[in-house]
Amino acid sequence: PNPANNSSSATVAVTGTSPIPRITQSADLQLVKRVNHAKAHPGQLLTYTLVVTNHGPDTATGVTVTDTPRLALTDVHVRPSQGSCTVGRTVRCSLGTIANGKTATIVVTGKPTKTGNEVNTGTVASSSSDPKSGNNLSRAKTNVAAAAPKLRLSKTASPGKIAAGGTVTYRLKVSTSGAAARNLRVCDALPLGLMFVSATPAAGLSNGRECWTIHNLAAGHSRTLILHARALTSTHGTLTNHATATATGTKTARARSEEHTPALPS
Repeated sequence: PNPANNSSSATVAVTGTSPIPRITQSADLQLVKRVNHAKAHPGQLLTYTLVVTNHGPDTATGVTVTDTPRLALTDVHVRPSQGSCTVGRTVRCSLGTIANGKTATIVVTGKPTKTGNEVNTGTVASSSSDPKSGNNLSRAKTNVAAAAPKLRLSKTASPGKIAAGGTVTYRLKVSTSGAAARNLRVCDALPLGLMFVSATPAAGLSNGRECWTIHNLAAGHSRTLILHARALTSTHGTLTNHATATATGTKTARARSEEHTPALPS
């Protein structure tokens, strides 16, 4: 009977808006890992650097990093820029809090014990929510191969001056460093005018050269080989003698010596 009272209104003055607060913290953590050698040999010191960066938007709390090698490492040491680490087959670090835009660094050093592909993997996590987990893992690779031996060959002749028909003694000293030399072969090519007499230890003739075979020469060791030769009666002038040393997986070492043979009076 009275529709005039069927509606009503109220006015509210709105002065601003407030953001809805986030319940959980969000922090995008990124791990980048590098190693100082792409190629190494067993026993060589490797240095790994792990950098954790917080891209925000919030502070990351309870940050942890795990670092695991595929091949075992010895003599492992860890230096974090903050927090602390425990050393085992897997290195585990508790870095605490990393603010938005800040970084933390971990340096790990160790020595591989065997050959193979060393793929060292690091991962980062935290108590905060991470909106981008794809950058939480990083790997560093090193090809660990046996060290190549380094050969050294020296040669001396006694005497340095011989008469036609006289004899000369060559002493060849071969040594290796860095690693054992396997299938080591030392060969001496006598020049025209010199005739082979004997060798100690016994040598074998190969392609006109006197050769010795040493199956294994340990690193830091050497062997001395002796060769005796005689100058033909028609020989005179300077005679140059060349020798080489070769082994599996290394460069050839070379040595030479010269003898002077005066002409016989006519």
